Amino acid sequence: MTARASASGELAGCEKDNAPQGREAKGQQGPLDAVRCAPLLLLVGLLAACTPERGWKVVGGQRKVKFVLVEKSKEGSEAVYQIAIGELCGRAAHCMLLFWSDRRFVPSRLPMSDFQAEAKVASYVRNTSTGFEQFLWDCRLNSDPNKCFR
Repeated sequence: MTARASASGELAGCEKDNAPQGREAKGQQGPLDAVRCAPLLLLVGLLAACTPERGWKVVGGQRKVKFVLVEKSKEGSEAVYQIAIGELCGRAAHCMLLFWSDRRFVPSRLPMSDFQAEAKVASYVRNTSTGFEQFLWDCRLNSDPNKCFR
């Protein structure tokens, strides 16, 4: 039997339920099971480490404000921003993220120029002590007047 990874990441052929009859059937795995599955486990680990980029990266900031560069092709994807917010802010009481899709316009420090501010594609601010939380897009990406800036 050849071990293989399913779409869910489970290793078919490497679990006790799929073991051949004999002592493995009594809940014990034989030494060949580990040898047979080791290359597959290594491959699955390497594939997980080589997953595509998230579509964003932190490129600067100052104090509690983070400057985030979003891939141009993903600047219209709300999921990219939500993932960045979740990973960078977590459960922090205060968080401010500013997003750009063109590296040339990301400021090196605050205060930023008007031109840099106008080049932002999104922003996120959270302050749990005041109950304020807001995510806004550039109106070019989301024209809802309650969710965009310009």
